[in-house]
Amino acid sequence: ISGNSDRLQSAIDSNVVPCLIQILASEQNKKHALWAIYQATEGGTSAQIKYLVTQDCVHHLCDMLVTDCNTVIALWTLNNILRVGKK
Repeated sequence: ISGNSDRLQSAIDSNVVPCLIQILASEQNKKHALWAIYQATEGGTSAQIKYLVTQDCVHHLCDMLVTDCNTVIALWTLNNILRVGKK
């Protein structure tokens, strides 16, 4: 899901996002799922990013702040989410 709201919408419509969140919560391929979610928050619309929040991504991103080596990307992603919430 690379920085494009149309691609993100296709992922949402295809029910890919819950799978990404599930991977984010697992121990394998977490970095790839994190990168996809980060890209989604970079190029998605406010409504799309709010949808990511409803899929429990914030919980898993916060977990990554203390248990993972991808802390910086998790922080960037959370920052993007918070900016949408601020609007």
